[in-house]
Amino acid sequence: MIYNTIGSSRLPCIVEIKNKVKQGGRDIMSKTIRTVFLIIGTLVLIFIAWQLIFNDGGILKTMYNGIANGLNCQWNKVTGDTSSLIPTWGSNASSNGQGFNIDIK
Repeated sequence: MIYNTIGSSRLPCIVEIKNKVKQGGRDIMSKTIRTVFLIIGTLVLIFIAWQLIFNDGGILKTMYNGIANGLNCQWNKVTGDTSSLIPTWGSNASSNGQGFNIDIK
């Protein structure tokens, strides 16, 4: 540390104090900027993941419908019926016309 030796007091040099304040302010500013950009980046990644997975043409819906259509086609070949074993995404469970209509007599 550089001291100013004017008179009998030993005060730190003003230039050194300014440099320390400037450097400390820069560290605080960079942490704040880093935090803000990390939050914005996290929100952007969540938005992209949401669009890919839960959107109308998203990965999850496409995979489920592919599996359901494959199983339903094989079920139709085995039974010769046109009913759906597994409903596709976006259709209701009663798409085969039966629903919860169970004859108990």
